Amino acid sequence: MFDLKKLLKIKKGVWAAIVALGAPAGWCVTHLDEMKNAYSMLQSPDAEVALESESPSLNVGETRDIVIKIYPTGQHKLPPGTVTVTSSSEALKVIPTASAEVAEINGAVILRQIKVRAVTSANTPIMVSANYRTNELTKTSNSLTFVIAPKPPVLKPHFERTDTKRVILTGDWEMVLGASPGGLKLVQVESKLTGGFELPRYKWQSGKVSGSKDGNTFRMMFLIPHKSVEERLWVVGDYVLDKPSGSIQMRGCAYHLRNAPNQRTEAGAQGIDCSTAVKFSNWKTLQGDTFSATASFDFGSDY
Repeated sequence: MFDLKKLLKIKKGVWAAIVALGAPAGWCVTHLDEMKNAYSMLQSPDAEVALESESPSLNVGETRDIVIKIYPTGQHKLPPGTVTVTSSSEALKVIPTASAEVAEINGAVILRQIKVRAVTSANTPIMVSANYRTNELTKTSNSLTFVIAPKPPVLKPHFERTDTKRVILTGDWEMVLGASPGGLKLVQVESKLTGGFELPRYKWQSGKVSGSKDGNTFRMMFLIPHKSVEERLWVVGDYVLDKPSGSIQMRGCAYHLRNAPNQRTEAGAQGIDCSTAVKFSNWKTLQGDTFSATASFDFGSDY
């Protein structure tokens, strides 16, 4: 027969067990985060190490920054340690040193003082990785793959490889504007000239260049940054070849001009008279300076 008394006794036992277990379970739920932290503190210190770089390719002579990121993966602080960057080939050198000291870490740390430089070209990709050590912990980063291309040939002024043997002014030039030395980089396509200038000691230290070449004369406009509409440098002159020194030399004048729509007069010998006496239509001459530039010239074997 069905025994009701026994069934009631069983139910009472089950409810007593549920009540007995309920209090600890509720405490565990309430203090779950504390329990997680306590558990993590019992674990050994650990970390992740990651390497990053802006570009995987570089030419001979170029450098790339290596960004090292170290992340602790537990609640422990990481004691002071070292990180060492290694390259799989001597063609890619780690600079200024391969190792760096790492202070105590409490949270993520980013190191930026290590770079790599391409010393020579390489036929195969080069692997770069980092090794982080602190006490008994040693962690290795991901690997970065770099490809080194040969250094681009340096273009210099030369004769056009045609029957006309026209002089091409493309190349790097050393120039002097007034008393300020600097550099000039030109590209010639047909008769048009483009490029840029650098004058570290001048009031405008760099800018773009546009102009033209006609025979052995040149006319170039040096655009002044932030003033390209109202002010510019107008450079005019000619060039000569010097076979004994293997060079080509520009000489002329540079005029600092300001836009002046009411100026209608043109006067003076541009490129010869380097004074404010030289007048330009629609421009006022604020200053005149001498201009010269020199570059190595490729005369070729049949000159």
